[in-house]
Amino acid sequence: MENTTKYNLWFYIWWLIGLFFIGGFVSQIIASAIIELKFSGYEAKDLLELTTEQPQAWHYVRVVQIIHAIFSFLIPSLIIWKMYSGNLNFSYPKNKRSSILAFTVIPVLLFTFHPLAQSFYIFNKNIQFFEPLHSTLLEMEVQMEMLITGMLADQTLTVIMVNFFIIAIVASILEELFFRGVLQRILSDHIDHHLAIFIAAFAFSFIHFQFFGFIPRLAIGIFFGYLYWHTKRLSIPIFAHFLFNSMQLIAHYYISPIGNETTKEGIVMLPISITITSTILFFSLYFVFYNSLIKKRASS
Repeated sequence: MENTTKYNLWFYIWWLIGLFFIGGFVSQIIASAIIELKFSGYEAKDLLELTTEQPQAWHYVRVVQIIHAIFSFLIPSLIIWKMYSGNLNFSYPKNKRSSILAFTVIPVLLFTFHPLAQSFYIFNKNIQFFEPLHSTLLEMEVQMEMLITGMLADQTLTVIMVNFFIIAIVASILEELFFRGVLQRILSDHIDHHLAIFIAAFAFSFIHFQFFGFIPRLAIGIFFGYLYWHTKRLSIPIFAHFLFNSMQLIAHYYISPIGNETTKEGIVMLPISITITSTILFFSLYFVFYNSLIKKRASS
């Protein structure tokens, strides 16, 4: 979109950051009220401790996750985009957008990207920070792993469907709306689009507060950012994010790492030959994909 706004870039960025934290604070208050009503004497910050005593509390963990997503990602995105563009239309003009056939390329790109992301993850897990930072980050990692493991522990069909809704659908739509649809879009109107993609991806990775997975999440954020920039369809990175999170869920529930070498943390270590081959395939396929978009726009 052409930049016709009356405020500078930082006005919108600081408002977006501020509304994110305000939304987090509001969601914490709402979550605390819900927990206090149901489990007297406990607060939202005690939720993980509570789940060890009352397993049904995991249902409220899921409710809290949805509340947080709405107040921290959805509402700030809508407010800032309304302030910035004057409407709630996130679409680029039709003549700038890619064909819907772009959706068919995403699964193949994700499949070939996975070994590279896995290598980044293993490298990231082995980074040693200075103390006491390293211990603090490890503790945060343990807390987050406890949250994820606990949410996914119940494998009844109903709970699996709820987890799928939260992790694969809600997260992919609202996070892409916030980081790509608003943050990256506003940044790219004011600064170099490569830098805008990197900043949005950095914020996307940082905000998860899992620093031993920061690098692979940064890489996947950059991938989603270029998908959005090249296709001009927010639905494309949303679809890619949805597939990526769905693959993670399926891997957790159904795929065993039998036959692969694993680290002591249980991380699958793919052979280096597979990683190199798939990485070459990924960049080759993306190059072909990008050039097909350019030719299509030139001929339209």
